[in-house]
Amino acid sequence: MSEVRRAFGLAVRIFRERRGWSQAQLADASKVDRGYISRIEKGTVDPGLELQRRLADALGISHSELLVQAEEEERRASRGASRSGPAKT
Repeated sequence: MSEVRRAFGLAVRIFRERRGWSQAQLADASKVDRGYISRIEKGTVDPGLELQRRLADALGISHSELLVQAEEEERRASRGASRSGPAKT
């Protein structure tokens, strides 16, 4: 799984949960299938720019706020991976 997609999905989930919304509520507000919202949050799909903006609009935030949060989640994951050291075999 792409770390960028995982981080973006986590950012979407963070903002959705801050609003107290279910995935179905975000899906309705953004005109996206609920299953697709689930896949975005899991990081298994790569939503395009237009969809990213629709999600941000539905969440009541700017597109840049969503991307900043995604970048922060990516940095957190990177720091966590570097702290755990090399994988053991």
